[in-house]
Amino acid sequence: MIWVILVLSILLIAMIWLLIAPITLFVDTLEDVYYMKVKGICKISLNTAKKPITIDIILPIGKFTVSSFSKRKRSEKEAQKKKTTRKSFKVIFSFVSDLIKSFELVKMSLNMDTADYVCNAQLVPVFHFLSGKNRAFLVNFNGITSFKLILKNRLIRIIKPAIKVAWS
Repeated sequence: MIWVILVLSILLIAMIWLLIAPITLFVDTLEDVYYMKVKGICKISLNTAKKPITIDIILPIGKFTVSSFSKRKRSEKEAQKKKTTRKSFKVIFSFVSDLIKSFELVKMSLNMDTADYVCNAQLVPVFHFLSGKNRAFLVNFNGITSFKLILKNRLIRIIKPAIKVAWS
């Protein structure tokens, strides 16, 4: 009996951790680093160094690589069997906006050069106005354009908009 309680409590703790584990989305165009990480569970990264582009999935049990993005052709029977439920544009827009609102901005940095000195000079005060505590907008005059974004979320905050769409 004690083993059943122990196994059930371990499963309950694992389910709670899955709901509250921090999810980090990281994008850095200067160093070509793109990944999504669920702390303690998995890391999914886009490897742009290899051609064709591969997706690396790192789990506690090992590392897996997915490199084939070819579409599988469906037969006519499969195409006819597939039922599609159409949601209204308003419901989809509501879901996407609620999903975006659920993310927390940790850091955002945009460093750009438009290759036009006049336009760059006009963007300096605008970017200074847009910059804040966790976001930096910079203009440079040496041809470098980069974007860095770090977002955090939790699965429990993503579930609420998904349930809202499912019920509508």
